[in-house]
Amino acid sequence: MFHPGMKAKMDELEARKAELEIDLANSEPAHPKRLHPGLSDLYRRKVANLTTALNDPATKPEATTIIVTINAAADQTPFFASASAFRASTMA
Repeated sequence: MFHPGMKAKMDELEARKAELEIDLANSEPAHPKRLHPGLSDLYRRKVANLTTALNDPATKPEATTIIVTINAAADQTPFFASASAFRASTMA
């Protein structure tokens, strides 16, 4: 199963790994992401509004449709993209 080209490729990969480890050791530590200080209040208000909409027979069908649409979109969206979209919508 051993192929002579495998040794060369393995040496190449080991050299690249060593380069990456050096780069990582010399790089600045990543700054932690900070959340907006008012984010918890915004979330609380949105949940309260959603609760009200779901409890009101006039708006319940529309609120339910919106929730289903959001869940479907979240299932199809990578986390970072959806987090960016959420952040953009809450900061506007």
